[in-house]
Amino acid sequence: WTMAEFSSTFDRCVDDNFFEKASGHFLAFEHNFSTDWVCENVPVELCYAAGNALLRYQCPVTCGCRDPRSAQYLNGPTFGCPWKACASSDEHNEALEMISCTVANSAEMEVDANWVTLIDNMLRVGEDLGVDWSEEHAGFTAEGCAFILRSESNLCTGSGEFLSFSRWCPVECGCRAPHPARAVDFNPSLCPPG
Repeated sequence: WTMAEFSSTFDRCVDDNFFEKASGHFLAFEHNFSTDWVCENVPVELCYAAGNALLRYQCPVTCGCRDPRSAQYLNGPTFGCPWKACASSDEHNEALEMISCTVANSAEMEVDANWVTLIDNMLRVGEDLGVDWSEEHAGFTAEGCAFILRSESNLCTGSGEFLSFSRWCPVECGCRAPHPARAVDFNPSLCPPG
């Protein structure tokens, strides 16, 4: 089984979802947790590392899999987030409803702790996986969502590793007509409803 198959098959978006006690024991050993650890005590920074897919699967709420605007960059099923279950949860949909379909300027975004951490996580994950995302990191840091409009990368559709930036940049990703030219392969289901 791949992690994507596992997280899609055993699709539950709840913390402390220990499919088997062995996985809880393995994570305790791997991260030096106590034997009676629970997800709410996990330092969230551990959730961001590329190699911690099992931790994201066991603790999707703590790790930000359910929050459409969390700092979790690896929020797709390939890296352990049970995306289908998280995206269909009431909590996710309520948070999605709160996202305004407006342009946020870079000054607003640079004071949003989740945005800043997300962009830093993107760079770190790239380094872990051998992908150079320094241009995207610099662009998002300097320009905020406006960077999407000039980027060669398709940041609005997402993949099995990470989801679309449309929840952060709904206008730039084409969630409001007219769709920008860079909104290639635009998928309206990735947009906040507002």
